[in-house]
Amino acid sequence: MQVKTITAALTIAAISAALFLCCGKAQRPRPPEPIGIGAESPFASFRDIPGVTVEEIADIEALQKKRSSFVYGMPPNSEAFLDAENNGGVRGFSALFCEWLTGLFQISFNPALYAWSDMIGGLERREIDFTGDLMATEERRASYLMTDAIAVRALALFRISGAPPISKIAGSRPPRFAFLKNSAAFAAVNAVAEMPFDPVFVSGFPEAYEALASGEADAFISAGISEASFIAYGDVVSEVFFPMVYNS
Repeated sequence: MQVKTITAALTIAAISAALFLCCGKAQRPRPPEPIGIGAESPFASFRDIPGVTVEEIADIEALQKKRSSFVYGMPPNSEAFLDAENNGGVRGFSALFCEWLTGLFQISFNPALYAWSDMIGGLERREIDFTGDLMATEERRASYLMTDAIAVRALALFRISGAPPISKIAGSRPPRFAFLKNSAAFAAVNAVAEMPFDPVFVSGFPEAYEALASGEADAFISAGISEASFIAYGDVVSEVFFPMVYNS
């Protein structure tokens, strides 16, 4: 499977170039210092990656003849956002990462924005070829080809401004924490939470805001890059979730 070959080559490149960070764990991991995407790549081509095999090179060269582009799907966030001054093009870390992959493999990696609820379906329909938004878990590795981490994101807690603090709520009842359906955040938080809580599952960020505004949820927990999804509402504040959990 030639896409699998690219995934393997990506992993080798990531480890060798130190562009991919260590996979996150739910025990306050210490993320290593990254080399920014803007830094000069040590590889002019995938052929220069240490450890890449002759068979992998041949598979990728064959894929270059069959595919002119890949879709790199991401939900709108602070790593992937539309630039109104750039004809609506996607900008941010994800766009820079796609530029690096395009240069590495000489196949266009095109960033595209999808609602979270459409991400899994897009992968299953082969509409999305790659994404940088799924935390690696054993369950997901059984279904998807996954490289090492390309980023380490701290989980954040989002609340309506002026709402009672979680510590006060916890004094009378378990707080209600909302999570995206099919995300890995719930399992990660459940493994380290220092207080009991009741989970609420939502299908996307608009529904997460509705749950916060209505009081159905006291807080929404997701990667910190999700803050971009709440800017338009004007009344959502965020803070780093403790104990710290890194979504890789």
